[in-house]
Amino acid sequence: MPTSVEDFIRTKKKVLCAPYLYNSVLIFDGCSLYLCSQLFTESNATLSYGRMIELELCPPPSADLLFSSLCSNDSGSFAAIIAPYGVYLVDLPRHLWVLQSADVQSTIEQWSEKYYCRCEAVNQNLMLTDRAPLVTKFSWCKRSWKELGHSRTTKFAVLYSDDVIRLYDANVCFTSPLLKIDFRSMLSPADSSGSRFHRLGLFNSIASFDFGPRIECRDECSGETVHLSTIFAVDTEHNDIYVAAFRLDSNIVFNSIGPLALQPVLASDKASDLCDLLFLRCSESGLLNVFAFVTGDGLLVHFLPLFSCVDLVDHSLDCELYMYDMIKIPTISQEISPVIFKGTL
Repeated sequence: MPTSVEDFIRTKKKVLCAPYLYNSVLIFDGCSLYLCSQLFTESNATLSYGRMIELELCPPPSADLLFSSLCSNDSGSFAAIIAPYGVYLVDLPRHLWVLQSADVQSTIEQWSEKYYCRCEAVNQNLMLTDRAPLVTKFSWCKRSWKELGHSRTTKFAVLYSDDVIRLYDANVCFTSPLLKIDFRSMLSPADSSGSRFHRLGLFNSIASFDFGPRIECRDECSGETVHLSTIFAVDTEHNDIYVAAFRLDSNIVFNSIGPLALQPVLASDKASDLCDLLFLRCSESGLLNVFAFVTGDGLLVHFLPLFSCVDLVDHSLDCELYMYDMIKIPTISQEISPVIFKGTL
């Protein structure tokens, strides 16, 4: 008998929800995951599901953590539960995602009512140190529109409060990163006296990031075509962009470039604290790479990166950013009470 998703959520004190594949949703209640499949809208506009299964986490994450978000990778093989003090990866049963089975009626009917899923913390040794950094943002590596297979979708990156992005592979090992992209030296001028952490509590840091387009270039030595992955990051002080390139096949990190300002430069009265950065993925991404970022006062900016001079020997590249358009989004003023995150692993 179909049940309302809203009615199920009301039975829980606090939940996190995330879309799963094409016609399902994952729900986390702080202890277990639930998969609602065969979603449909009833005549009264109520969202209902035709099948629900429980995914019990083994071992369950710490009850002291205040989780902030939930997301699954493109293939549906893993889910990530994110908290400021740690990231937990859930290995989802193959029955749910192989051949997009979560969207196939005949396969769904063969599912069990309950599955036990392996759940592990990402880089737990880092989070147990005396000055453990907080998790700022989590992002799965995305497949391109023409790319097949699941190998790329199991990789993910985590931005920590120490301004280091660490890249992991859920299929190999996520107790330590495959590679690290360190922006600390680029955020702190070399001629500045003292640490940037000693400036009245105000310092420049990386606010957000996203995986960018893949760069295809030719290795002059071997004659082979090389694919470089990119990450775009933005800081909190000037909304400047930083670009890092790396090779997933050899875990080689190129020299990061930045800070890069948009051309033309945003006027000072239009600049504001940035909220998020996003690479807009679509069927035309291979021809036109478009990014968007939004500021705290509702300014939406689209820009295009242009790469040049990729050097596979020196591990360097050049990039210029050109603003495409700028849109002012109406905002509503309201008071928001501060939230203090507390918890330990």
